[in-house]
Amino acid sequence: MATATVRSNHADASASVRARVRRVAADGGGKRLSLSNGRTLTVSRFATVGRDDVIELTRRGAHVVLRNGRAPLIPPYVARHDLRLGHIDLSVEVREITTSRDLDAYRRLLDFHYRGERGFGRRAVLVMASASPELPPFLGFVELTTGFLMNKPRTRVLDAPFKDGEVTWDRWGSREMSNFTSVIARISRLVVHPELRGLGVGTVLVREAQRYARLRFHADGMRPLFLEVTADMMKYVPFAERGGMVFVGYTEGNLHRVSRDLRYLLSDAVKTRPASMTDTARGIMSAQRRYARAFEMRQLDLADLDGALSRMNGAVPPELYERFRDVLRLPKPTYLAGLTPAARRFVTRRVRSLGIESPAPLQMPRVDRLDGPIQVREVSLVYQSSVPLSARTSAVAQAFGIELGNVKSRVLDSLSFDVVPGEITLVCGPSGSGKTSLLRLLSGSLSSARLLSGEVVLPPNARLGRFRPLGSTATIVETVASRADLNTALYALSVAGLSDAHLYLRRYRELSDGQKYRAMLAHLIASRANLWLADEFLSQLDPFTANVVASKISSHAREHGITVVVGAAHFDAFIGALQPDKVLRLSSDTGYELFAGLDFMDRLHIRSLSL
Repeated sequence: MATATVRSNHADASASVRARVRRVAADGGGKRLSLSNGRTLTVSRFATVGRDDVIELTRRGAHVVLRNGRAPLIPPYVARHDLRLGHIDLSVEVREITTSRDLDAYRRLLDFHYRGERGFGRRAVLVMASASPELPPFLGFVELTTGFLMNKPRTRVLDAPFKDGEVTWDRWGSREMSNFTSVIARISRLVVHPELRGLGVGTVLVREAQRYARLRFHADGMRPLFLEVTADMMKYVPFAERGGMVFVGYTEGNLHRVSRDLRYLLSDAVKTRPASMTDTARGIMSAQRRYARAFEMRQLDLADLDGALSRMNGAVPPELYERFRDVLRLPKPTYLAGLTPAARRFVTRRVRSLGIESPAPLQMPRVDRLDGPIQVREVSLVYQSSVPLSARTSAVAQAFGIELGNVKSRVLDSLSFDVVPGEITLVCGPSGSGKTSLLRLLSGSLSSARLLSGEVVLPPNARLGRFRPLGSTATIVETVASRADLNTALYALSVAGLSDAHLYLRRYRELSDGQKYRAMLAHLIASRANLWLADEFLSQLDPFTANVVASKISSHAREHGITVVVGAAHFDAFIGALQPDKVLRLSSDTGYELFAGLDFMDRLHIRSLSL
């Protein structure tokens, strides 16, 4: 990683000198500061420093001098983490952008964000990077910006006596908003690579955002005391709460006032006023002006909007949202974190005294466990086929003494085993050993061209679900929601690792192989099936993705008591994540062996996998 540098001639490492920033210029993955003492300083691209900031330099580094302390500037911020993604131990770095490669990766990851606008004011970006060849080099990023002046849930929480050092107020009114908004930073964007959603990467980025904000972020000469985030996605993926932030309420949106605001903003008095007179309130008014311009450019009629709003009954109908989406803002959840001990105690006390409760998490409806075991008793299976007579087939039959009208192939011979309710069973063995035939037998989909003896007994409440491609041409959210209500569908997609608004609106055929398997998993979760069957399990996935998907299947099945039987010829990449309770190994000579899952993995020395 490139290192930010201080050009200094100090002989004493403990000596320091202060200088003011005169100019700031982009420099690849960094930015170059020209100082009042004639020296230059190269820092990370989004380091929170700008013109007129005072810098204190030593040979060991540099700090920005603030009213409430100092913020380190050099060396660049780096935090190392050991993550467990699925059943893989992975080392990652969360760091500031310092190279052109970092900057390019950040810009590419921006394409995965469901909203295109960037924050205003000072901005800091941390990227998560990995050196593992199995993964994308950059796993995600978090962006911090200056806080908005207005946020109703935050205002309600802060409206009480507070003191932390020189920052003190008795109530949170308009004067306090003007004087102290700089002590509030916000997470403006958080993006995780689509192949790594639902694995806790976002939680790590939220925690690192808090640490970075506490140590390095600043605006108007003040280090922040609070960090907030407001986002639609937190209705379905509680990454902020998992990262230690506290729910403080929903923003009010603008449905109750959008018509009034637009009439005012489209009036001649406002349209002819200079933008500098209305773009106040830390971005609120400028956002409203954008809404008004969008409304005007699309030549929409306020009377149409008024009529549509008057017909609304509790929810925004699709046709209303589609027509007026540029100007409508719906309520969003807001989370807040104190960045100092005093601020954390204040937030905790205020949330408790106001009786603010976190939204009930989305949950899957209850799945009934199988009433009893799956029983396979003395099952033998022979396929037979009739070969058409020809000169060549007759010659082969004569050479080897085969009866053409009765070609037989035995694939299972006196197979007996049980699958306990809630158990995960791996069926393995080479090609032709009978894995597919056994799974078809369990699902009741065997072809008629066979000789079968023995017995297979499924519990009477068995509700079968199979991992197979989704044939629907509808969007993924519509396909999954066809098995359940929308909230359950979004929960299922989140559990499966498809927590991305863009992916919700894609069709199955438009997904990557890993995303397709996650969509199949979400479809199964939403179906409330209590018996999952999969043949050629994860065979099309790379080792890392196979490991991650297997881990998700295992954890969800165990949590909800779902019985799982999967067949695979190759399983080294995922067996440590799947953690099967039982392994049935079939052989080509129709024999079989039954193992406890841990014993089988011990024999193969694959209890744990790491990168």
